[in-house]
Amino acid sequence: MWNCIRDLKTCELQLSESLSSLERDWLIGSLISKRGVNDAAYCGADTNRLLIEYDADLTNRARLMDYLYTCGVHVEPAPPSWEPQAARA
Repeated sequence: MWNCIRDLKTCELQLSESLSSLERDWLIGSLISKRGVNDAAYCGADTNRLLIEYDADLTNRARLMDYLYTCGVHVEPAPPSWEPQAARA
């Protein structure tokens, strides 16, 4: 029962380059297989923005960014998503 308790957090990362669909699929699979990562997906139609859910007891955003860098993928924290007031009306 105790191993079910997790400190799940999410982070959004912005890829600095566009990847092919095969590379994107490989990246998601590689992230999900990493210890501490619960889920990873691209943010909707924006394939340069990753949303990663991870167990904060096992890893953190800096480690995830470092791991992606060792995979040859340059990322940075994604700026907050926002929609201008005029577009909502």
